[in-house]
Amino acid sequence: MLERVGEKAVDVAIGQIRGYFRPTPAERDAAWELVVELSTRTTVTPLAEDEGSVREAMNSIFSMFDTTRTVLRTHGVDTARTRADGNLSLAVVSVRVLNDILRPVLTVWHPLLKDHEEINEQRKENKQPPLAWERSWNRHSECRDALNELRSSVREYIDTLARIAGTESFVGVTAGLRPSSVIEQTLIDSPIVTANRGLKGKPRNRMVGWLDLKEMAQFPIARWRARTEPELVGPGQLDATHFAEGEDLWIDYVADLGDGFDPTAAVAWQIAKPSVTLPEDPAGELPELPNDGVLPSADILVFGGDEIYPWTGKGVYENQLDLPYRAAAQSAESLRKDEERAAPIALAVPGNHDWLGGVKYFDECFPSADEFAGRWKTPQGQRFFSVDTGRGWWIWGIDTKLDNQLDPTQREFFENQAELLEGDRVLLCTPFPMWQLRANHEEAYASL
Repeated sequence: MLERVGEKAVDVAIGQIRGYFRPTPAERDAAWELVVELSTRTTVTPLAEDEGSVREAMNSIFSMFDTTRTVLRTHGVDTARTRADGNLSLAVVSVRVLNDILRPVLTVWHPLLKDHEEINEQRKENKQPPLAWERSWNRHSECRDALNELRSSVREYIDTLARIAGTESFVGVTAGLRPSSVIEQTLIDSPIVTANRGLKGKPRNRMVGWLDLKEMAQFPIARWRARTEPELVGPGQLDATHFAEGEDLWIDYVADLGDGFDPTAAVAWQIAKPSVTLPEDPAGELPELPNDGVLPSADILVFGGDEIYPWTGKGVYENQLDLPYRAAAQSAESLRKDEERAAPIALAVPGNHDWLGGVKYFDECFPSADEFAGRWKTPQGQRFFSVDTGRGWWIWGIDTKLDNQLDPTQREFFENQAELLEGDRVLLCTPFPMWQLRANHEEAYASL
């Protein structure tokens, strides 16, 4: 028997629309009506380059406004009541999707397309059919791409409505689209996940239970193994030759990422995509968006510690870190257009959880490896690193082991690196926030 998801609190994450609530019967009924209306329209159908009409797609998205108004009126105020079971309601989610996600795109492209269509009306001698005239528009491809990107948000919205209604999404079956959920996508689409049967063990699919007696019983053994690791011999330093001069340099920074396969894969998906478009900010709460709000995939991916929870062992990095990132990278490859950019690099410092159970497994994944997850080069050669970006900035990553101290090898290394700065600035990546906790770690902070 299918469990009615709608009887539980529903988490909502559509762009910047985030929160949760427990749907009322009226909200479940209204959500199901919206699912039926929206999932059977061209609203959710991808617009191929040589197929379909931009005008038809835009009209389909426009129709969501009337449909939403009708459904909310029909089911009444019970779809909008505030209550103590969360910070949202169906009406709030629906209206915000219309105003925050759909309206900004439509207000840009609808008048531009209309101007092009009116030119065709004025030229009576033009013998082109309407569809051919539409495709002759010099901004046709740009508009189509914008609508297709908008459709992915609509798909997330419909999937959310399905959960509110108390059922699973069936739009992927009816519309043939990639699932909006990154976890569903990586598990279904990526061959590497299928091949996981050959790996030792299985990915941790649930978050760590920190009060779990079975977990706690392994802690002394994991800590003992952490004390027996040898030093690495490697360069530790990268120079600016890794990065093209005169171009922007983009950096992704991720830390505390190894607790559970699903959240790791969700973050990996955002990192692996060719770009991430930040949502509009009608409330003016965010600073000015760089690059017009489109953040390209990074040249440097920095893992800032605790790549694994709660401790490592044979096969753990393969299942919990490499697997979700490899799956995300493979899934994102179909979105990536021809690029001339150099292959990105991944840098990492171990956190205390990477040491627990043996830091040699971290070494196998990063300092001693040539690549990570089939996409990123791993040139650091040490558990710490120094990168000259050639742009007046350096990136330093330090390894504080289990005692939050810099060992003599690192101290000497970074003292030598400091002589190279010549007024440049440094981004310091440390696996432990000593500047925040220095009241309890004065000695470690003084050392840093």
